[in-house]
Amino acid sequence: SRLSAPGYPSQFAGDGLSMAPPLNSGADDEEDDWGCLLEADLEADLLECEESVAAGQQTFAAKPAAIGSGAATAEDRLREALKKSPAASAGAAFNADVFFAAPRTLQEIAAELQELLVEVDTLRFERASLMASLTHGPLRPPTAPAADGAAGATAVDNSPFVKPPPLDLNPPAGAGGLADYQRQLEAMPRVLFIERRVKLCMGDVDKYQDSKDISRDALVVNGAALSGAKGGYSAAVDAIASGLSASESGQSLAWQAEATERAAQLLLSVLNRTSSGFAAFEEVLRLFDCPDAVIISPDSAAARPLEAVVLGGCAMGRAHTRYVVRHMDGGGEPLAVVDTEFAFRVSTDSLRKLAESRPNSEASWPSEEISAAILLRRSA
Repeated sequence: SRLSAPGYPSQFAGDGLSMAPPLNSGADDEEDDWGCLLEADLEADLLECEESVAAGQQTFAAKPAAIGSGAATAEDRLREALKKSPAASAGAAFNADVFFAAPRTLQEIAAELQELLVEVDTLRFERASLMASLTHGPLRPPTAPAADGAAGATAVDNSPFVKPPPLDLNPPAGAGGLADYQRQLEAMPRVLFIERRVKLCMGDVDKYQDSKDISRDALVVNGAALSGAKGGYSAAVDAIASGLSASESGQSLAWQAEATERAAQLLLSVLNRTSSGFAAFEEVLRLFDCPDAVIISPDSAAARPLEAVVLGGCAMGRAHTRYVVRHMDGGGEPLAVVDTEFAFRVSTDSLRKLAESRPNSEASWPSEEISAAILLRRSA
């Protein structure tokens, strides 16, 4: 064909993908070459162009099926490769399933353990909340004195979050289209335990933003509910500070005069929607957001009140949010409903140290990183 002849800079040379560099064969040779061009040559060149374009279209049309198809496609490719191995070619008995059964089983076990961790942590918080209500909150018998910190010290499990087993996730956020998204969504575990790290520092507390957040929210402290729209930021801080004081009564280490209030402000700054909601939404987007296929929106009306529990030298927080995953046009039934709980716990001793007055106004506030978790549950 003329299109692959020396001196012709065509992208259709060879296999249709390479670019042949022009060769300086001389003006006379080029003129002689093109001077002898016949109509049959042109038709042959055009036919070759059309065949190359068609081959390229078939190649690129096949790519979306491979992109985002996840472990199934990779497994299929490996199975084909194993069938072509020397052992298989020699006719020996060969079972490729043994290569995939163990990893798949381990993945199933890891997913079940993640679900178990979520349930354990949920029960741990519910138990602590009930104990705090009975000890310091509205469920305390009227004639019974509030239990001091020493008496309630063993009532709360203050151990750190258990590190979840690793999961080899193929989240639908990387899907190549709606059908691929739904396929990967169905294959994904419905319950996940996601580790987070949270920095605690009084220097990061934004009272103005926290005040705005709590004014449109509700808070439950040791079982006692309060509305941010009525009491506002000061009522929320006072409620948490009272819980801290009740929990620490009878302890040998006394709090500084303003440290209890600052510790309450610090606790509330981690719990509010700006902080907890951002952490949860970040994880939801990482796992489920695929702009070419779906849209994700928060269901604010379904969010439960913020919760704080202070008991036995431990402060715990939990914030629930819900997100709805829909087709990108926004119509039809939701593809998924995702409930998340941002949960954390910190010792009151750590809060006290972080909230104590600095030696001077120029000194920076101390900081500490604590473990937190996003407890994620998905329903259709």
